[in-house]
Formats: sequence, structure tokens, C-alpha cells
Amino acid sequence: MEVTKIVAIDPSLSNTAVAGGFDSEVEITCFKSKKLGDTLRDRFNRYRGLVSRILSQVAQYQPCEAILIEGYSYASKVNREILGEFGGLLREGLLSYGEVIEVPPMTLKKFCTGRGNCDKIAVATALSRRYGGEYKTSDEWDALGLYHVGLVAFGFERAETEYQSEVAEKINPIYGKTTFG
Repeated sequence: MEVTKIVAIDPSLSNTAVAGGFDSEVEITCFKSKKLGDTLRDRFNRYRGLVSRILSQVAQYQPCEAILIEGYSYASKVNREILGEFGGLLREGLLSYGEVIEVPPMTLKKFCTGRGNCDKIAVATALSRRYGGEYKTSDEWDALGLYHVGLVAFGFERAETEYQSEVAEKINPIYGKTTFG
């Protein structure tokens, strides 16, 4: 029987990427959304539609050990409130599917590259070298990175570097302490 271990989500209103899989196979699905209008009702209709599609995908990976989601970028100055509205609805919906762990963007970057303050190209390059694959967007690369953070943090995959082990221990102290070395 195939077992889902981790689901990882890089949330975005324009292109949310969801990574999940069975055993060693990972698949990444993107959900695009377009602005529906300017009213409060329009905004929330857009959020609900996007959240519904994402949750349908997550449901396909049940049961799973954990759902990892990239945390909010507090340094971002564009659309913070709108992303907060969407992010709150998404996180609330995810809670019915299991443990949800927010991974700060800097923590994801550190896991991927060893540095928490690098750009998206460095993250994609590091992930490509380590895990292979060809993805079109930084959202897909981030979802892949989060997926591997989860695999290492929950003991399904060994950390390849000390900084991966450090991140894994932050995410899950039970397994993260023993994964490197």
C-alpha cells in the first residue's frame, strides 16, 4: 500500500503549489487564481474557490504525517492584508486534514542553501542539484523544498548537511536530532 508522508504548500494568490506523493514519488500541482473584482465579496469568493481546490488536492494525500506550509513573509510590503485573509482561510481548512506546520521563508531557504537570506534562484539551483526535477516557477521549487524539509524532519529521509539537520530539529525535535551524521 502506498503511504503519503508529507504534504507541502507554497501559498500564493496567483500560483499556489502543492507537493505531495506516495512513497518516494513526489508530484507538484499548481493552482492559479485570477482577480474576480474589487469588492469584499469578490475577494472572498476568490479565496474560497482557491482554498476549495487546494483542499481537494490535499484530501488525495490523506492520511499524512504532516502538512507543511510556507509561513508569511513579514518583510513583504505588497498585498500583506490580502495574503493574510487568504492565508487564514487556507490554514483553517488545512487543520481538518492533520498537523499543520508553518515554515518561515528564511528557514526554508536555510534548509535548501545553508543561508536564510538568499534569492529564489539560489533556492531553485540548490534544489535542482540535490533532487533534480524541472519546474517552471519559484512556487513549485519552494513546495519541493518544503516537501523535503518535512521528509527530513519526520525521519523519512536523511539530512545531507548539518544545516538541513538544524532546520529539521526546529520543525520536529523528535526526529530532527538524529537525522544527520
